[in-house]
Amino acid sequence: MTETHQPSSFQLSTEQQTSRAYLALQLEEASAGEYPVTAITEGYANGLYYPAAVIKASLPLWESVNVFVDHAGPADWGRPGGRSIRDLAGVLHSVFWDEAQQGIRGKVKLLARARWLCEIIAECLALKAAAEPTPHIGLSADLEVERRGDQVTAINKVYSLDVVMNPARGGSIEAALAQSKPHPALSLKGEGSRTERRIHPMETTEIQSVAAGFTPAPTPSPSGREAASEPPLSDVGEGPGGEVTISRVRLADELESFRKESCRAILAVKLAESRLPQPFKEQILARWQDRTFAIAELEADLRSTEAALARFMENRTIQHLGAVQQVVTPVDRLQLALERLLGLPIPDSASDIPRLSGFREFYLTTTGDWEMSGAFRPERVQLANLTTTTLTSMVKNALNKLLLQAYEARPFWWKPIVWEEDFNTLNDVTWITAGGFADLPTVAEGAEYTELANLTDIEETSSFLKKGAYSAITLEAIDRDDIALIKALPRKLGLAANRTLSSAISAIFTANSGVGPPLGQDSTALFHSNHANLGSTALSTTSWDACVQAMFKQTEPASGKRLGLRPAYLIVPIELEYTARQILESAEFTGGTTTVLTVNPRYRSAGVVVVPEFTDANDWAACANPQDAPGICVGYRNGRAPELFIAQDPLTGSMFTADTMRIKVRFLYTVGIGEYRALYKANVA
Repeated sequence: MTETHQPSSFQLSTEQQTSRAYLALQLEEASAGEYPVTAITEGYANGLYYPAAVIKASLPLWESVNVFVDHAGPADWGRPGGRSIRDLAGVLHSVFWDEAQQGIRGKVKLLARARWLCEIIAECLALKAAAEPTPHIGLSADLEVERRGDQVTAINKVYSLDVVMNPARGGSIEAALAQSKPHPALSLKGEGSRTERRIHPMETTEIQSVAAGFTPAPTPSPSGREAASEPPLSDVGEGPGGEVTISRVRLADELESFRKESCRAILAVKLAESRLPQPFKEQILARWQDRTFAIAELEADLRSTEAALARFMENRTIQHLGAVQQVVTPVDRLQLALERLLGLPIPDSASDIPRLSGFREFYLTTTGDWEMSGAFRPERVQLANLTTTTLTSMVKNALNKLLLQAYEARPFWWKPIVWEEDFNTLNDVTWITAGGFADLPTVAEGAEYTELANLTDIEETSSFLKKGAYSAITLEAIDRDDIALIKALPRKLGLAANRTLSSAISAIFTANSGVGPPLGQDSTALFHSNHANLGSTALSTTSWDACVQAMFKQTEPASGKRLGLRPAYLIVPIELEYTARQILESAEFTGGTTTVLTVNPRYRSAGVVVVPEFTDANDWAACANPQDAPGICVGYRNGRAPELFIAQDPLTGSMFTADTMRIKVRFLYTVGIGEYRALYKANVA
């Protein structure tokens, strides 16, 4: 056998053989999975200077920090829980401060599942030792820092220490711990490149989440730190110890390019998911395609555009579908037809409902009683769900609306001057006015406080009144189709209820020859000289001024202090309305024997209320604002309007006994006195 030798140019040198042997040893011991590392050192990174003191102060934050493969990407942003567990490689532990390197060192323990990473690190370390081309891998920290200018003042949080490609300086992975002695040139160093900025609430401090590595630079003096610039670096060159360095400017450009690519990808996904029309998508694309942005900003823009489009289209959503053919049910349509017959407004959507010819047609449709006998004929009615109570229920609903409409048609002249309240029972109502305290006494130094007497209550009681009556729609009126009578019935009942309450309130001023009801507290008439609220002078500027002064001088119960009330309303019969408006609505007037115009000091100081029930052409009254002092109080039971009822069963009720559909109206209320000091009356002879 002849041995063949390779040419000398292919023979390995002793140093190369040593390196190859070292590579084999590294690959064999890659399963050890634990490496000494330098996590961070003093110096510049991404335009920020990290002082040694700040780094040293952050030492506790680095213990047990997770190690991931690569920095977080777009897929990780916004993920609940943070980074993906699929990218987890190991953990940093046993951290300590290295005074010589002015940085934090420790050990990285890689997980068993990261054996592939151990092999890559081992091979790279061996290639580095053999001075052969080596992939640029290293460590880069993801930090949250505070800064002032380019000076980092604090490291608040260490999110992770990541194994990345193409780092610059700072974080390094050294020989596996299985080696008793690291190879002389065995170190993979680098710095990260991703930077995200967030404004901190402090005025001059900014919080950043930084993937930080470091290029050592001389610490600038405190006086020149603001103007200090980073040492210039070439785009690619030799660093100390022979490492290849990459310019920070180039890294920033690559970072910005990566961000834009990520944002463009996110923009494409969000636009594909959106239901916006294509022209709107093109406008959003034009606004965002050349920008870097947060996902929340883009989503807010999409939501705003969708909302604006919805508002624009809301009146055009349903088009060319014809008229609505059914409101809810046939019974509902019949109810609306009855309301339109009685003159009540109906929705525009029900305008296609056929019109009833009269109340007789409605009666026959709901009862089938063609003979007009007052009986319900279920076999003849053509609509489903009609019963013996359908007729009365529909009529009650429609007439209740007419009743309320009529009740509210007349002016509620009393609304401004009364205190209104709702009650849950028909028990007598006690209207309570609390007394007051006099001036607080002086307390000497070290002395005890004076105990005040308990507040006194002034009570007035009123009972509920039940007002009501019933009328009827006769079978003959239905047969004659007397729709005018049927429409007039609830209207007249509504007007009667309005007048009834109006009379009860006006009687407070007119009862007992104009002095009002007696009060429970002193058995004296409401308007009395003892109460300083009774006058006898005809209405004029002079008598009105006397009324204002009298009410202002009224005193608080118990304390005797003036209340300082003023009349808010002048209450008059129709005969005095002209005079009242001259007094209160004229900016100037003539007074006394002179004809010179004088400024009216009471101009618009009160409103004018005209009471229909005031029959004395000379008497007048005044009332304070009920929010300040309630003079007249009105209580309601079962609502502030009358109720309307109809006998339900046409077979056994009034329809059977008298051929009538009885309609009953009921109104429950009480009228009482709250505070006589808020009222004034002038009974003019």
